Amino acid sequence: MGGRQGRGVLRRRRGATAVADRERFAAHVHAELAEELPDVDLDLLDLDEDLAGFLERYESPACTDTEAEEEFLDTVRQAAERSERGY
Repeated sequence: MGGRQGRGVLRRRRGATAVADRERFAAHVHAELAEELPDVDLDLLDLDEDLAGFLERYESPACTDTEAEEEFLDTVRQAAERSERGY
């Protein structure tokens, strides 16, 4: 029976390691996004926020350059997808 308990602990550690790895990768994606985007766009984006959540809640400013806005959203979308995939 002691072996079974040990395996459960191992599974929890592996799960915790996987979560930590995903969080580390998400932080890496956020850092790359911060380097890529101009300061004006960074003001719109809270880098502590989940990118997919940001995209769901995003509301377009009234007066904006539509082409620049679409480029911004595409960049954030790509970063969100990379973060979700984990690579």
